[in-house]
Amino acid sequence: MSICGSYDVTLDNEAAGTLTVSKQGTSHLFEFSGPERFQVSRLVCIGGGAVASIGIPAPKGQGMYLKKVFSSGTMAKIGIEKIDRCLIVPVDADLSSLTASSGTETTSSTSEPDAQSPARSESSGESGEPAEQPSRESQRPPPPGSWQIAQEPWNIFSDERLRDECKKAGEALISSDGASSILLAYPYSSDSPFPIVSQFPSANMRNIRGKTYVVYRVQDGVII
Repeated sequence: MSICGSYDVTLDNEAAGTLTVSKQGTSHLFEFSGPERFQVSRLVCIGGGAVASIGIPAPKGQGMYLKKVFSSGTMAKIGIEKIDRCLIVPVDADLSSLTASSGTETTSSTSEPDAQSPARSESSGESGEPAEQPSRESQRPPPPGSWQIAQEPWNIFSDERLRDECKKAGEALISSDGASSILLAYPYSSDSPFPIVSQFPSANMRNIRGKTYVVYRVQDGVII
């Protein structure tokens, strides 16, 4: 039985978008699109007593988007041969409870690491936090359209919590928009923790050097 087709996706029993599954050679392409933004969440498919974690949608325009390609080997490990429901659930949801609530008995292993796995390694130089915050003026970005590795990007922020989140987010790129704001970009992967998750509603996705990045606009020490 082929699982290719289009499926309605729900969030708290409300329509959240559409998932399209298609074949690409021996692999399967999963592509989700939702018209409205929601908090960091996980897209899962349920069917035949199995539950598969597809990934974590990211902001795109005014809505949400996710694209994943699973090889035939990964599809075999997922063990899902049909799709009965597609849900948006919290990233730390107990997936086994989803099949249990559907009256099924078994649950396959998910296709991606657990959401509670450690965040990406912190960049060098973070262990010794300075006694005083360096001036944000020292964080001079390159001209608009150019990107370079950000040196201690957490010092751009005026809020202590944002600085802490920035330190845990890993290496970032920095640029400017030609005005008074700074652009800060983090590599995006649906298999990795979302960078600066508290600012998720302000995130935008952008292709930089052929890769997808989460981009934040920072002005006067805050994300706008």
